[in-house]
Amino acid sequence: PTLPVALRALNYEREKKKFLRTRENPIFHYQTLSPKKYNEGQKILKNLEQDLRSETNEALKKLYSAKVNEFKIQLELRRAIGKNQDEFARASRSLYGKPTSTDFKVALLEFNEEKELKKIAKKERKKERKYGAEIIKKAFIRAMEVVGIKEFEAVIEPQAKWITINTKHKEGYRVEIPPKRQTTIYKLEELIAHEIVIHLGRGRNGQLSKLSLLGFMGTDHYGATEEGMATFAEQRVALRRGRIPKKAGIKATLAMGAALEGRNFNQTFEFLKNLRFSDFDTWKYTYRVFRGIGDTSKSKGKITTLDWNYRHGNLAILDLVSCEGEARLDNLYVGKIGIHHLKTMKELGITTPKIPRKYLAIEELLPELFK
Repeated sequence: PTLPVALRALNYEREKKKFLRTRENPIFHYQTLSPKKYNEGQKILKNLEQDLRSETNEALKKLYSAKVNEFKIQLELRRAIGKNQDEFARASRSLYGKPTSTDFKVALLEFNEEKELKKIAKKERKKERKYGAEIIKKAFIRAMEVVGIKEFEAVIEPQAKWITINTKHKEGYRVEIPPKRQTTIYKLEELIAHEIVIHLGRGRNGQLSKLSLLGFMGTDHYGATEEGMATFAEQRVALRRGRIPKKAGIKATLAMGAALEGRNFNQTFEFLKNLRFSDFDTWKYTYRVFRGIGDTSKSKGKITTLDWNYRHGNLAILDLVSCEGEARLDNLYVGKIGIHHLKTMKELGITTPKIPRKYLAIEELLPELFK
């Protein structure tokens, strides 16, 4: 299974209901990686390393070697899901990094500042109508048509907890939408910029490039740049609409920071609740940092740091744009690469995306909602 699926607890609904009723720390069960599958994975990676020894292009050799090393760590992480907390946490930090205590404190300050700005913005605008999964699906389909991505279909997936890009489904490439997902019309525009323009656009550009690795597999450690570009796109859309752009990954950083200080699931939940997270967000962000952990009563800072990609990546993209201009992002739109791959892409002559990077106006995608 894909990593998001592997990290999805099999008894999620039952443990959620039990926790909200009793506040008893959840014990999650997962689809585990068998010793046979682990050994098969190890063998495949060793064979890839053997093959790379004969590669004469040093740039390609470096690129693929780094990806093989990343796969090794991913394999260790998958083996540890729901079993070995120490091994799982080590692999997670190696793959995604983690917020420092300073990152935690800065996020807390910015969260409180953002709350005040939201209060002002709320007074200035009327209550906006929310649209459900069917409208999101229709908008995604039309956005994919405009961007020129014909290989994906948007579906409402009963098992989806979040909007997910699934390239491993037996029926083909899918963008999966949770049936209960709701959003306002202009938040939907930000969602399209995030999911369709960046996630799908970069993946499709990678497929169309001369290097298949840049497709949905992606180069090593591309995730932070990916989420950084996606959240930056949201921020640009918000600014264009005269809205206050949200700081990327603050809530996730607060959840990770609280858990990294040693709080278990319930204590992290209470910490976020005391910050006045909504009931939905309190559960969501607590669960996300404890994905992959079996017994959540004894955290000791052993969590998944996957969500650090959002804030860390967004800050890196903001810094890049500040130093080199927004047009520089076109060089990152050639596929699923990281900022640290820009030099290698130049060496390989992959600097211009086949599908141009552009933002889509919601009025053009769903004109019927504006009549």
